[in-house]
Amino acid sequence: MENSNKKVITVAEDSYHKLTCTTEGFDYKPDTMRYVYGKSIRRPLEAWFLDELDFFKEKYRDYEIFTLGSSLVFGEKFINYLTICEFDIRTEQDFENLKTALWESDQAIRKKFHPMWKWDIAARKDFSIVFMVGHLDLAYFLQHRQEFRTKAHSRYMSSFIPENAEIKSVDYKVLKDGKIVAFDENLLSKEDKFVFENFQGIKYETIKK
Repeated sequence: MENSNKKVITVAEDSYHKLTCTTEGFDYKPDTMRYVYGKSIRRPLEAWFLDELDFFKEKYRDYEIFTLGSSLVFGEKFINYLTICEFDIRTEQDFENLKTALWESDQAIRKKFHPMWKWDIAARKDFSIVFMVGHLDLAYFLQHRQEFRTKAHSRYMSSFIPENAEIKSVDYKVLKDGKIVAFDENLLSKEDKFVFENFQGIKYETIKK
């Protein structure tokens, strides 16, 4: 017998793929469907990207930006949440390995159907590294942000950081006017608070046609 409480919506679709979002007992409309470029009142992407650069350069004044990741070629999708990671590497070879790993990961993201996150800005100061990750959707952000707080990507990160390296991570929210503020679960709207408490019940699935 079919579960009448299960809700399935199509988030995106092309000739080869369909991305669905499934919930049980409640509704959830992903941010990529709620905030559509050209219709949303959110700050225009080309203007917000300059705000993001200013935010990053003010926070990390002495750092040299070495990549903008997918920022300039990612299409018309709004970044709604950010994660900034900091860690140290040991050698110039580690730095070369890091750039290679970022490039390979970035290429994989671009090939993915309707990805919900992307690499943004990465910079260095001597052997101190900082990079920014952009998230397009609240539920996806909540489901995956811990991966940037720990070494869950150990196989990916092992090529450029030592096993005992400490990774610091801070999350941010992008407001409608483009302002970037620290993510605080206590300041969420009633609707977003519900998502915060139930994000594990939201399932994304890409189906090949």
